[in-house]
Amino acid sequence: MKRRMTIQDIAREAGVSKTAVSFAFNSPQRLAAATLKRILEKSEEMGYVPNPLARGLARSSSGCLGVIVPHSLPEAFVQPHFQEVFQGIGAFCQDRQLRLTFVPPLNGCLVEAVRNAAVDGVLTLGFTPDPSLLESLSRRNLPLVTIDGRVGPGISSVTFPDQAAARTLMANVVHRGFRRIHLLTYPGVRIGSRGNAGSRSLWRRMKGFREVLDPLDDVVLTRGSSWVRPSSALASLRAETWPQGHPEVIVCLSDAQAAGAYLYAEAMGLRIPEDLSVTGFDGSLSLRQLRPALTTVRQPGFQKGRVAAQLLEDQWTGSTTARHLV
Repeated sequence: MKRRMTIQDIAREAGVSKTAVSFAFNSPQRLAAATLKRILEKSEEMGYVPNPLARGLARSSSGCLGVIVPHSLPEAFVQPHFQEVFQGIGAFCQDRQLRLTFVPPLNGCLVEAVRNAAVDGVLTLGFTPDPSLLESLSRRNLPLVTIDGRVGPGISSVTFPDQAAARTLMANVVHRGFRRIHLLTYPGVRIGSRGNAGSRSLWRRMKGFREVLDPLDDVVLTRGSSWVRPSSALASLRAETWPQGHPEVIVCLSDAQAAGAYLYAEAMGLRIPEDLSVTGFDGSLSLRQLRPALTTVRQPGFQKGRVAAQLLEDQWTGSTTARHLV
């Protein structure tokens, strides 16, 4: 195996010090133009490729933005809204020539994952960091921006008015005369429950639904749960029984669930909207091909990701303090 070239080899061949070679790749402005040119030419001639991790250590910067997700990457990437947020983050990183890394739990632990992540700052998506995670970020002096998490002092955040949007959606459902309503939720997310740190935006949506439903005494409300894939929503719905009769409308917490409701209607021979109505949430571009068109709440996933990445860069460059954008 060919030996890896080092800066000591380059220094010897270029007739300069190792420090000068290091400056050439990390702080070129500190060298005379002729010296810099000689080092770079010799490096190219010898096939030297800088180690990005070593360069990061030298600069005390990795040039990398981290996205913390609270579950496995396959689960994160399958969510249509998350995909759009990731695209916004990725577009910002490409424009700024930053690298992007995803940080899922390591050995089931997000704190351990953060300890080992070579990043300059982190975004959290879809959950609120618990105190142990915040302490780990603080120890490393890593700036943080939350997307769809709880807003806290000193932490920048980008959120969507989920509660108000859900209230408007449910008011429209009730206004159209629907009274047999099936609410397709997520495991652990219930009406009247604050849920856990991982379900903050979903809890806000549930609260908005409750503000409309609580004053009504003629609604037959049933509830079921599924995860993010349309197939899981389909399975959840097929397992349901409705003693009061089939629901008139299935209200979902995401468009992916709504796609599962469409599959359910097809499997049961039900027509949308003649026999069954369905509502979603997120306005995911990838699910706009559903026919008939899905009634949903549209939110700007791409823009949320891009703005959050900008806030994070502003923090690690010290050009701004914590900000909260809705």
